[in-house]
Amino acid sequence: MKHKIKKIWARYDNLTLLTADLQKSGAQECLAELESLPDDEKDDEYFYFKGFIHYMNEPSEIIQAQEFFRKTLEINPIHNHARLYLGHCLYDTGFYKEAEYHFSLIDKDEFEDWIKMKVEEMLVCCHIKQTNLNEKSLSKAKAIINKYYKLQYFDDYLFNLSHALKEFGINLNELAIKNLKFRQATREDISEIVRMLAEDFLGAARERYETPLPESYVKAFEEIEADKNNELIVAETNGEIIGTLQITFTSSISFQGGKRATVESVRVDAKYRGQGIGKQLMQWAINRAREENCLLLQLTTNSERSEAHRFYKNLGFTGSHLGMKLYLK
Repeated sequence: MKHKIKKIWARYDNLTLLTADLQKSGAQECLAELESLPDDEKDDEYFYFKGFIHYMNEPSEIIQAQEFFRKTLEINPIHNHARLYLGHCLYDTGFYKEAEYHFSLIDKDEFEDWIKMKVEEMLVCCHIKQTNLNEKSLSKAKAIINKYYKLQYFDDYLFNLSHALKEFGINLNELAIKNLKFRQATREDISEIVRMLAEDFLGAARERYETPLPESYVKAFEEIEADKNNELIVAETNGEIIGTLQITFTSSISFQGGKRATVESVRVDAKYRGQGIGKQLMQWAINRAREENCLLLQLTTNSERSEAHRFYKNLGFTGSHLGMKLYLK
């Protein structure tokens, strides 16, 4: 950034300490000073700064701001801040598809967490506006709400999503999954666990979710319940079972007698997927394995579950071994 532009930026930043009228006049002075710069100093930061001042100044100046952000990106296509504000300009003027395009191009790693959240929020808002809140866009809304619900800036920074949902009579806070707790399953939970196991394309072929349930499920539950090294866990919110996993602790001669934990049958209720529940389930399992002083936590995942592979890798698991199975029945 050119030295003169940097000095004007510094002065503009200090305007936040002044009254609204003084801020407005100070912004105009900054714009006038920018205009007086020689042509060889009018780089991408020059146009971005002009766009930013217009964007922050008055709603009526949003079209001017938009053009300056476009000019910035002509000079520097990877100017993420200009693309972020251009996306906001387009969204505010009803060009949701183009806004979504620009938000999707932003390199979020350049920003701090709350701005990353805003980019994700605006992508969801654009999707809602274009689809009239269909099942997919509602699922995306729930996902971001539950991803950021516990952050201190949740209510302050998801106002665009809040407004978009209100158009459909939905209160943003009502979509948040609150009071999620993990506990050992009881006999009464067996039916809900089997339902979740049967929900995906592999489970549908091997489970029998019916009324009454086959007695084999009850027998297996009783054996798990009686085994101190075996735990069947459910995730529950407001009395509703929305997730499950099984964790087994095994003492081993290898690794100098190191104890290990194995997690399996990880499932999240289909209508709650994509909302961070699976991550919380696995984090619970990791913490539980540490409580038992386990050396490692291991799992196998079906070779056809490509999304699950990415999920576990993002949690820190590595594909260090090749799992093999021999079905005996």
